[in-house]
Amino acid sequence: MRFVAGLAVVGIALFASSGRAAEVPPPTVELRIRSVNQLLPTFEYLAGILNQAEAGKQGVEFLKTLTDDKTGIDGIDPTRPFGMSVTLTKDVIDSPVLVMLPLADEAAFLSLLRDKLSLDPKKSKNGVYTMDVPNLPAPVHFRFAQGYVVATVMNAANIDDAKFLPMKDFFAVKPEGIADLKVHLDRIPEDVTKVVLAQLELKLKDELEKDVEGEGPGQAKLKTWAGDRAAEVASMLMKQGKLLTWTVNAGAAADAAVTELRMTAEEGTPLAGILAGLVRRSGQPSVLATADAPALAVAAKLALPPEARTSFEPVLEALLKDAVDQAKPAERGVLVVALDAIKPTLSAGELDLAGALFNDADGKIGTVAFSMKLVKGLEIEKLLKLFGPFIPAKDAKVTLSADAVEGTSIHKIELTNEKTDFGRKTIWIAIRNDRLLVTVDPDVKRMKSLLAAKPNADAAPLKIDGIVSRMPRMFQPTIDRELLKTVNAETFGEGKKPADDAMGLSLTSAGNEIRLRFTAQGKALKFLAIYSTELKK
Repeated sequence: MRFVAGLAVVGIALFASSGRAAEVPPPTVELRIRSVNQLLPTFEYLAGILNQAEAGKQGVEFLKTLTDDKTGIDGIDPTRPFGMSVTLTKDVIDSPVLVMLPLADEAAFLSLLRDKLSLDPKKSKNGVYTMDVPNLPAPVHFRFAQGYVVATVMNAANIDDAKFLPMKDFFAVKPEGIADLKVHLDRIPEDVTKVVLAQLELKLKDELEKDVEGEGPGQAKLKTWAGDRAAEVASMLMKQGKLLTWTVNAGAAADAAVTELRMTAEEGTPLAGILAGLVRRSGQPSVLATADAPALAVAAKLALPPEARTSFEPVLEALLKDAVDQAKPAERGVLVVALDAIKPTLSAGELDLAGALFNDADGKIGTVAFSMKLVKGLEIEKLLKLFGPFIPAKDAKVTLSADAVEGTSIHKIELTNEKTDFGRKTIWIAIRNDRLLVTVDPDVKRMKSLLAAKPNADAAPLKIDGIVSRMPRMFQPTIDRELLKTVNAETFGEGKKPADDAMGLSLTSAGNEIRLRFTAQGKALKFLAIYSTELKK
């Protein structure tokens, strides 16, 4: 069938290079995809949540009619997985690339190529077939070996049995999802690593040398510092990284689509130490610990490594000096006092914050809650108390110490402008020596609950969660209510549950491994698909 051969052609085109190896080194890059039979339910599930259920069902049924117990689907075995491998050599362009298609019947597969795809594979004495494929710069070579169609380009020697990992060994590792891609960083040749890092350094140097109008000395130092850190990170990843894994999965059992990127460092390396330092630890108080769950919540807890924090200190000094130098003379005195107050927090080199948006009864943004770690935060509160009374009455009314919780003052700012963000005019601010808390809410209750909350003991380096059906009116307040009713009815029917349409992104770590994971519940994707369709009508 055309799509099967197309998979092979596209796979080879993506990695259109191959070469000769003296032995059989393990692959640098490995791609495994589940069998056709395992992919069909996933295809039908995805079609359903993308509002194409009938088309998906018909596609699956049609494919099943093409399947023969003996010849499979045009010679392809629908019961076994697909694969691809790349073995990098120091001459990258000569790196062997193999595409592996599960074989059910040789004659049926050749018929697919010749009769349906109009290709002309010619067989040599050693059993290797060679054919020209449109839009590929070099001939494609393939042979039937170990129950698979094994294909490559340019150098037919790459598909000798002695030149690649046996199929039973390659496929002994099962795909973690419907597909997974593994990049063995520790198998990249040293010469390749050196070339890649040298090219990166040259590009960074070119960027750093570009003149930027109005750039002060501090900004120039920041660019140099950031470029140096980027080069260090790249070098650390390539030299101390062990394995990069990307997986994709979706299915009706969990009613969700998930993709995850994992990076594992070599044991005992500085990189492994950095990753271990990201292990969950206490962070900001959870803004989720309230009666009404937020429509969108963000939390982050990241810090510069000690060496980077030390090298950032003179950069920060230069940036603060830039700010003072560029300010109007009459504003410099106030600015110096303000910068002195926030400098300890900036010098700490740590981002530790949490924030959330809550809906009001009309579905719009009703409340904002925010919490951020401070260093010597009481110095910042002094600024508020010092300058707050001088804010013009036409802009805001400031009430210092309007309320309090266990000795922490809560300050109230009522905006008097006719037009304000979110339609809310009351801001509550509480400042402790180690924390800033802000809520935008008519009532002080949420602020009090934040002040009473304990630090979040489950603080991941990064976590973003959202409820999809609650987003539209928050960010498009003028959207038609009836349209949303239609979308909700088609998506959920009458039995919507709180987490039915959740989406989330998280960055977590464990030992010498870090994981970036995105999850979308099936109804979240279905809501977006129907919503997009309705908007176009």
